[in-house]
Amino acid sequence: MPVILILYEPSSDSAYWQAISKKYIKEAGKSWGITVPNSQKLSEESIPQLRELAFSNEELKRLGSEQDIKCIQLKTLLSQANWVGADYETYRLMLQMVDREVGQWIQIEELKNFPCADLRAIDYLWTSYSGERFGFSVQRKIYLDCGGKLDYRHDSGSWNRFLDCVGWQKEKMEQYSREISKDWIPEGHFPRGDNYRESIGGYTDYGGWVAGGWLLLSHLAECNLK
Repeated sequence: MPVILILYEPSSDSAYWQAISKKYIKEAGKSWGITVPNSQKLSEESIPQLRELAFSNEELKRLGSEQDIKCIQLKTLLSQANWVGADYETYRLMLQMVDREVGQWIQIEELKNFPCADLRAIDYLWTSYSGERFGFSVQRKIYLDCGGKLDYRHDSGSWNRFLDCVGWQKEKMEQYSREISKDWIPEGHFPRGDNYRESIGGYTDYGGWVAGGWLLLSHLAECNLK
């Protein structure tokens, strides 16, 4: 994990940060110093840079080089807090990962056997950059809290409660697509794939990661995503 130095200036009630790294350290005999730039003020705008530092170390290795290469664009969009763009990129990636193209369907058996390494990579990026508000593992927890069971069966009661909790009702979709701030969008709302319901699973009545969404959430348990 990276180590971050934070300096607080009481007179201006401001804090500034710098990553502890050899390239920023200046040695002078037995002592050493580190410069903390005025430009690196600790604020909401610094969150993407700090997350980038955290992700670029050991966790990057954990994902694996193949998944990292696949997810470069997704990582970029998430680092910019472009949730809607990242949602579409997730949809595109998931089709690619089962050898399908935009406009085609992910079949039921493909959802039930989706590559675990790819799901873990996508989920790690979403949870990391959203502060654990968005991601498949977040959706899985909400689904269980709504009474859902990870048994690959569709229970309309628990699934409809889940749709309400994550804001996947049809009337809410367009509203959330226009809103770029994550703070008032329900937890678990992304990734959703709402604009592509006909492309994933072939169902159009349930919203979000579609009919088939409960299949994917059930599969997460087999991928050790909790």
